[in-house]
Amino acid sequence: MSRKRDSSPKVRHASRSDSRRRLRLPWGGSGAGGGHYSTLCSRRLLRHFLTTFSPVLYQKASLCSQWDLQVVASAVTAHDIAGKRVLEVGALNVNGTVRPGIETLRPAEYIGIDLRPGPGVDLVCDAAEIDRRFGPDAFDVVISTELLEHAREWKKIVHNFKYVLRTGGLLIVTTRSYGVDFHRQPFDFWRYEKSDFDLIFSDLQIEDLQLDPTDPGLFIKARKPDNYVERDLSDHGLYSILRQRKKREATDLDIVLFKCRYRCIRLLMDLLPKRYRRAVHEGLLR
Repeated sequence: MSRKRDSSPKVRHASRSDSRRRLRLPWGGSGAGGGHYSTLCSRRLLRHFLTTFSPVLYQKASLCSQWDLQVVASAVTAHDIAGKRVLEVGALNVNGTVRPGIETLRPAEYIGIDLRPGPGVDLVCDAAEIDRRFGPDAFDVVISTELLEHAREWKKIVHNFKYVLRTGGLLIVTTRSYGVDFHRQPFDFWRYEKSDFDLIFSDLQIEDLQLDPTDPGLFIKARKPDNYVERDLSDHGLYSILRQRKKREATDLDIVLFKCRYRCIRLLMDLLPKRYRRAVHEGLLR
C-alpha cells in the first residue's frame, strides 16, 4: 500500500546547530529586543542592511570645530573686516560658525551661501556657481570653513574663491588632512596637506598657514596680490579618501565603489567584537 504524499507545506524547526549559527543583531524583527538573522541567509541580511539602513551610514560630522573658531578669531582683525563685503561659502550652521565673530567686526555686508537653506544661509547657491552668480572682484573677504574636503570639483571651487575676491582681498580657508575619517556633508572626497596648500595658494600672498593640533587639518589666511596670475592646478592631485591614494579627480566609479565598500565595512564592524572595530575603521576608512 503506497503512502499518501503530504502536499501541505512543511515547517522546518530550528535545530540546536542552527541556533548556534544565528546572529542576534540590534535591528529587524518585531520584538523589543531586536531581530534574529541566520547566517544561512547572509544574502538576505546584506540586502536588508543596504536597502533599509543605508541612510544611517552617513552620520553628519562636525563641520566647524572649536579650533576653527579660535584660529579664525585670532587671525582676523577689525582692519581686515570693517566696512568690507564678506562672502562665506558653506555657511550652514550645523554645530558652530565663525559668522558671529566676524560680524562683531562690522562688515558692510555679510552673505552666507550653501547648498540648502538653514541657519546662517542667506542665499542657496552652489560654490561651483559663485563666479557666475557674483562676477569677478565682488568681495573683499571670502571665508570657507570645512568645505573643501567635501567638494568633488575642488579645483573649480578654489578658482571661484580667487575669482570673486578683489585685489588686496582676504581669503580664509580651513579643511581636513589625512587622518580624519570619512564624514558626510553631503559627501567626502579629499584630504589636504600643508604641501598642497603651499602649491594651491602659491598665487596669493600667504600671511598665515597653520596645522590643527587637535585633529588633522589646515588653516590659511592669504591675500590676493596686485600682480595676481592664477596658478594652473590641472595636474595637481590630492589624497582621495574614496580610493586611499592621490588622484586628480573623483570619478563616478570611485563613488560607486566606495559606497559599496563603506556599507560592507559598516556591516563588518557591527558583526565584529568592539575591540577590533576601531582598527578596522582606521585601516579602511582613512
